[in-house]
Amino acid sequence: MSSKIYDKCFQVHYPYTNPIMSFFIAILSGLLGGLGGIGYKISGTGKVNALQSASVLAFFGVIFFGIRAAVFGEWQSLSWQMIVLTIVTGVAQYLGQIMLKVTLDMGPLSLVWCAAALQFMPAIIFSYFAYNEPFTVFYFLALMALFAAIVSASFGQEAPEGDKLRSPAWLFGLALLAMLTLFSSCAIGMKFGWYYHVPGSEESLMQNNGNVFFCLVYAAIFIFCTADVIVRKTWHFSTKGWIGNFMLAFGTILQFTLQKAVLHLPASLLFALSCSASILLTCIVSTTFFREKRTRSWYLTLAFALAAILFMAVPLPQKEAAPSDSKPLIENEM
Repeated sequence: MSSKIYDKCFQVHYPYTNPIMSFFIAILSGLLGGLGGIGYKISGTGKVNALQSASVLAFFGVIFFGIRAAVFGEWQSLSWQMIVLTIVTGVAQYLGQIMLKVTLDMGPLSLVWCAAALQFMPAIIFSYFAYNEPFTVFYFLALMALFAAIVSASFGQEAPEGDKLRSPAWLFGLALLAMLTLFSSCAIGMKFGWYYHVPGSEESLMQNNGNVFFCLVYAAIFIFCTADVIVRKTWHFSTKGWIGNFMLAFGTILQFTLQKAVLHLPASLLFALSCSASILLTCIVSTTFFREKRTRSWYLTLAFALAAILFMAVPLPQKEAAPSDSKPLIENEM
């Protein structure tokens, strides 16, 4: 197959340098991520649990990113450190899927997705303590807004009229926090891989290996989630389930691909645009088509989640980097 066909099929590997186009691609990535969240909801109405949906998503993720890794020759630099990193990340993502199922059973999609969309924030805290990356007052305000969003969401559970909530509000809040933290393992793993250097190599673990990372993480998720639904005998086939699963796979994979195409944007701006679009789309669709109620908790959660993202979008003060700033802080040991 000619390189021209490769370029046409996989051109999102190359960054879009047009600022206006990059802006809209970042927003589009968020809308696709929101489509994935809606896919979870549709799968749930078809009596398909989140672990089965994650298994289908991971299957397509392995194929898509595996092909991309082969196209761009990334498999040649595969190391055992990358394998260990992706297994650990995959286990955390599997546990996150379990918590996603728990939270969706406890509360509406719009509130759960507000928390899930903020999963990149623990990676910022990790980077501050592990790699001495900047942590501004606006990041602190964003963190406070994040906790406020979780607290307000914890009071947004729905139950039939006349019935008590199925679980205490504080338990729902802890479940949301656990889900968010576990899902952040992907961003944390990427950050770790960017600083960690394989012994004898001048490149870090993640340099030019992003597709391998996603492929192996999806492979781990597929193995664990598929084994779970087989052992528990919770596999269920339905038309709504398959529609939701394909929406989830299509939206999530393209979201990651488009975000990778505009990584030249400041991370705070990229995540601000993408996460805001994802939250807004999911909340609007959930309340319009799935009849979720727009309660006071719903409005507060949405407001605090968007505030956290806006605080993250405040640009860092520019300073001239010292030569040592570009050197990874982890060089030899994992």
